[in-house]
Amino acid sequence: MLEGKAATPTVARTMLRILRLLIVDAIDSGFRRDDPSIGLKVKLPKSDGFPTWEDDEIERFETAYPLGTKERMALALLLNFAARCSDVVQVGPGNVRGDELTYVQKKTGAKLTIPMLDETATAIDAMGTSAHLVFLVNDNGAAFNEESFSKWFRKRCRAIGLDRASPTGKKLSPHGLRKAACVRLAHAGCSTKEIAAISGHKSLHEIERYTRDAEQARLARSAMARLREQKKNGA
Repeated sequence: MLEGKAATPTVARTMLRILRLLIVDAIDSGFRRDDPSIGLKVKLPKSDGFPTWEDDEIERFETAYPLGTKERMALALLLNFAARCSDVVQVGPGNVRGDELTYVQKKTGAKLTIPMLDETATAIDAMGTSAHLVFLVNDNGAAFNEESFSKWFRKRCRAIGLDRASPTGKKLSPHGLRKAACVRLAHAGCSTKEIAAISGHKSLHEIERYTRDAEQARLARSAMARLREQKKNGA
């Protein structure tokens, strides 16, 4: 039965847990004497969690949801501030001071002040004047909570065919845009501490991986450019 679910290891692991509950009940009821699931394990492939958005996926989202839409506003906040869902749902006009946005992270309690990119300011302006305290509200005009916003955003992704999944079955999500923001900062040459100043990460381990990967890519491009130049010159 487990081999039949080898292509979907997450499903196989869930099925094994359910089977073990049934087996325990069968033993207690006298239908079985032994547990044939002893020693069985389902190994999940290594994963970095929610997939990081690629540039072409971000462009598809922007094309489908132009400036002035709630979806585009959400994208701008998630991507340009490397923000968590819990923070995106709480920020509003009152958090803007000049060309900067200041807010307190719900998870860490850290106070962050981050300059806004022109595209972020444009996305905010495109939404027009609002009487709401937050930028993003649901269809009833009330503020999202973290869970309802995440569900809404994933639904809007599926509506335009953005449903790529990681090896463990996790699909594109708001958190993937937070990761994409950190990757972009790393490729822009930002240091670990500079990225953390935007994302508010307390642990630098994940950010160090982003900067390490970005440095590897930069060095690889430099090396191959030199090789091409050498071949071009016939050396």
